[in-house]
Amino acid sequence: MAPQLAWIGLGNMGRGMCKNLVEKGDLDKPLIIFNRTTKRATDLQAKLPKGKSTVVEELGEGVAKADIIFTCLGDDKAITDTISTAMKGDVKGKLFVDCSTVHPDTTDKLAKTVEEHGAHFVACPVFGAPAMAEGGQLVCVLAGQKSLVDKVKPYCKGVMGRAEIDFSDQAPSKATHLKIIGNTFVLNMVETLSEGHALAEKSGLGSENLHNFIETMFPGPYTAYSGRLMGGDYYKRDEPLFGVDLARKDAKHALSLANACGVKMRDVEVADTHLAEVQKVQGSKGDIASIYGALHGFTGSSTVFSSVLPHLPNHRLIAPDLRGHGASAKPASGYHVSRLAMDLQDLILHLSLSHGSIVAIGTSLGCAILWSYAELFTPAAFSHMIFVDQAPLQNYALDWSSAYGNLGCNDAASLAAMQAMLATDPEKAYRATVAACLAYRSHPLPTDRVSAQQAADDEKFFVDIAKHGRTEWYGKLMADHTALDWRDSIAHTLGPGSGSKTKVLVVASERSGCFPAAGPLAVVGLVNDGKFDGLGMEDEGLAKGVVVDWGGHWCYWEDPEKFSKLVRLFLEAKDGK
Repeated sequence: MAPQLAWIGLGNMGRGMCKNLVEKGDLDKPLIIFNRTTKRATDLQAKLPKGKSTVVEELGEGVAKADIIFTCLGDDKAITDTISTAMKGDVKGKLFVDCSTVHPDTTDKLAKTVEEHGAHFVACPVFGAPAMAEGGQLVCVLAGQKSLVDKVKPYCKGVMGRAEIDFSDQAPSKATHLKIIGNTFVLNMVETLSEGHALAEKSGLGSENLHNFIETMFPGPYTAYSGRLMGGDYYKRDEPLFGVDLARKDAKHALSLANACGVKMRDVEVADTHLAEVQKVQGSKGDIASIYGALHGFTGSSTVFSSVLPHLPNHRLIAPDLRGHGASAKPASGYHVSRLAMDLQDLILHLSLSHGSIVAIGTSLGCAILWSYAELFTPAAFSHMIFVDQAPLQNYALDWSSAYGNLGCNDAASLAAMQAMLATDPEKAYRATVAACLAYRSHPLPTDRVSAQQAADDEKFFVDIAKHGRTEWYGKLMADHTALDWRDSIAHTLGPGSGSKTKVLVVASERSGCFPAAGPLAVVGLVNDGKFDGLGMEDEGLAKGVVVDWGGHWCYWEDPEKFSKLVRLFLEAKDGK
């Protein structure tokens, strides 16, 4: 008579393995399924052939009814607790098959615990991604007494897997020992691909060209992960394919094994450092492929937001480099605000971001890009828009004086002077920009606690970023930017007659070297139809304004903690108030 099987644990891997057991395992009794969250078990059961599975709500019930119990849990504590609970019942003669990825010492302890209660134990960790689990293409590593391993094999090759690595009559811990070392190959592969793609983008080769090479030379996992990195797959999923918490757990186990025998695993140490960054930003939703996101996030012009990241832990921050800037492509055309707004729309579509759930933060030129986006596509994509120190018109006009416009580039003559400096002495132009955009340079105060070394480091940082683009492109973009008057557009797309529900925060600075505070704050009046009547936070309408004194045009760089707090308070406020 065929044994009664039970399955415990329905993570990314467990669901696929369980499905294949039901569909290809030649079971003559329904598979018993238990998961800590019962809904996940019932959801899976609904997708399986009718009558081929049964869900139990108590672990003990499932164990009591089964002859062979498969377990697949996320970490050492989870499987240890599960086995401990299972041992509370009569388990004599039952066979426990653990597919979890755990430290070999944990496997030894599990085997000992099970055997002490009169039951049997086989370790069966598997190699392969969730898609391979779904397709029955895993590699199963079996270790334990041969007679017991033989009882498990009918459910491995041809059912859950495509191949077996047989460690019969070896300690069960040999299987997880191999699994831990094997997973370092995956960590190192993703680290290598991440660094390669970052270098390909930054050095001008391009990710597509690198991917073509990978596809030709390294088909299989390398190509699959390369595709995930390029497509941003690791950002799109509600549940990661290979979660950062599990990846770091595996790295920790590998380093523990290495330290115990005096071996150094430098590649694993580097990968774990990058995974720590992913974990800090994305928490448990981070994916191992997000190593690329961590690297990429700290190159190019997007790096100006790097210090903001730690202060917005519950938010996913996407900080792209604009075309012609940082590590982004350098096409020969398209250096005008509306084209950059189109690029933003392309990015939103590419990442499949949900409309109405995006919080947009525009700083300086970024504000104009958002205003252009709203004019072209409506602001419906954004729940909140935050505009940092940018007036709706840079140039002076009959109804727009020096009390509102840009302090440096505000007419044809000043624009021509800037373009000339970009052409003849670009570094001088970049340094002048830094001097105008940092409050401690444009409006120094005795209370500023910025050392000479910090000031020098800041200047070098921003100048180095600027050098990634071409001066003639900057000149053309600035010519377009300074000439555009967004006042009517803002009132039409975000004002009271627009039907927009997007909440707006305007951040101005009394120490900005680029705009008098009244310039950016005029946006509040345009959105609220003239209801803004002074400096500070305004209570009426969808738009609020605030004037800061702890930073200038780049206030988010000068005090990221205060800037992030301002953002959080705005997002958390009831009805935006």
